[in-house]
Amino acid sequence: MTVELAEHYGKEPQIWVQACKVKSGQEEWVRKSVERAWELGMRDIIGWSFLGTPYITWVRSDRPERVWEVLVAAFRAIRSKEGHFLR
Repeated sequence: MTVELAEHYGKEPQIWVQACKVKSGQEEWVRKSVERAWELGMRDIIGWSFLGTPYITWVRSDRPERVWEVLVAAFRAIRSKEGHFLR
């Protein structure tokens, strides 16, 4: 619905994927979220926060390095699809 609504108003749809407060063992949900957003037609996909948020204690992921690794891998995986690229 977001994609259709954005198209109706001549806007580019955008989604932010949560890369903070990710519990240990749940990091793959970050990848799945990026993939699902892409499948639904989103092309402006952003991850928040940088590096899995190791520097803000109240939103820090349990394993920020792993969150960042998964997020970067997910972006790389969609990078070559349909000739699109990351900005």
